[in-house]
Amino acid sequence: MKTTPIYGLPYIEPADLVSSAPAQFKTMAEGFETALNEVDSRNTPAGVKPAIATTLEALAGIAGVTGQTGYVTADPAESNNGPYCWTGSAWLRYATMNDIAAVTAADPEPVKLIENTYGTVTGYRRGKTATIRISWKSSATGSWNDGIFGTLPEGWRPPMDLNFSYGGRDGANQKVIRIKADGYMTYDNQGGTQSNSAFGCSITYAIA
Repeated sequence: MKTTPIYGLPYIEPADLVSSAPAQFKTMAEGFETALNEVDSRNTPAGVKPAIATTLEALAGIAGVTGQTGYVTADPAESNNGPYCWTGSAWLRYATMNDIAAVTAADPEPVKLIENTYGTVTGYRRGKTATIRISWKSSATGSWNDGIFGTLPEGWRPPMDLNFSYGGRDGANQKVIRIKADGYMTYDNQGGTQSNSAFGCSITYAIA
């Protein structure tokens, strides 16, 4: 037997055996009763009244009525606080305006994150995504030598160490650019002797 997509009501198909009809009709009746009970429960005080808990762990221990609202008010992890909805098996958090703002907020203009005699690293953020532009005036020339850009400020750092490949013109500047989770930025030359000319690139990544 198949079931309907919303309430999961079972129904008979042509391929179902006649000999199974009694059991199938019983299953259908139980399915309708379950669905009707779910709808009726929403109109009771228990279904209308929000479930309130101080922590998400406490709310998770409360079994609600499907569609019922729940609130976490004082969880030590602030991101857990806010409204939830009981799905029938778990509490699912609603997206609030603050949540949406955190994802869509953008910087008014690019910001200089690193600046020294060798060059600059400029960044722009939108929500939890950052794009940085490296503009470096010169490069270490030795085979497999490395160089240091500097350290990105908090709020611009990735959740894990990242590596990006950079390829210069005619193979003159082949590098791996590294951004560590603590914001420390370096580059490593790849292969033979490299050009000491200026180089630049743009990198986009998720912010921790």
